[in-house]
Amino acid sequence: MIAPASASADDSPQPKSDLRAVLNAAAVPAAICAVMMTLLALSAGASLGLYLGGLGVAAIVTGSLVLAEDTPLGRFSAAGGIIDTIGAAWLIAALASETTLGEWLACYILLAAMVAAIAALAVLLQRLRLHSALAAAITTTVALAWLTWPIWLTAALRGPRGQGIVDWLTPLHPPLAANGVLRHLGIWGEQSIMYRLTIIGQDIPYALPESVVPAVALHVVLAAGLLLAGRVRG
Repeated sequence: MIAPASASADDSPQPKSDLRAVLNAAAVPAAICAVMMTLLALSAGASLGLYLGGLGVAAIVTGSLVLAEDTPLGRFSAAGGIIDTIGAAWLIAALASETTLGEWLACYILLAAMVAAIAALAVLLQRLRLHSALAAAITTTVALAWLTWPIWLTAALRGPRGQGIVDWLTPLHPPLAANGVLRHLGIWGEQSIMYRLTIIGQDIPYALPESVVPAVALHVVLAAGLLLAGRVRG
């Protein structure tokens, strides 16, 4: 007896299930970032601090939230939830200030490139057989170290090569690149707290980047390279 040639329900496409998986993977990162950005907005308002703080939020949460997902689609969705929620907070701030949509878009693209690089590093470390918690911790440490080098690298910058290091790193640094776009919101190095934390802008002159392109390009290349290394390793 020949069985009917009809496809089973399990073999049929399930677009609704895929959409549900995407939304579920993005929901928790979006909720966490929404809470953090709301608190940041209440304290900083539509200021430069909201944008720089948003980059810090992304650096803190991306590694752990991306690795909480088991599939590439889930990880992509988690990263998207982070990017879009922080970007939405920035958009609201832009509409309430003199920031243009073009300036907001430049910062959004910069954020997306940075999150992609952080997520790719986390995935690579996990594929190197590190426990997810350890991989996330290392990723977060590296991301925060990269964002805060103008502070912790101060001792090294006092040396003869300090000016060269600053000139090389400044165009690639997300906070400085974002500040270059958002000059009308103030200069990070002119904030009173920064005078006590860094010598950049005091003992070592610097110029804010004119564009986010170098920083975006660096993080896109890093993301692509890390993902490729992860695929080779996997």
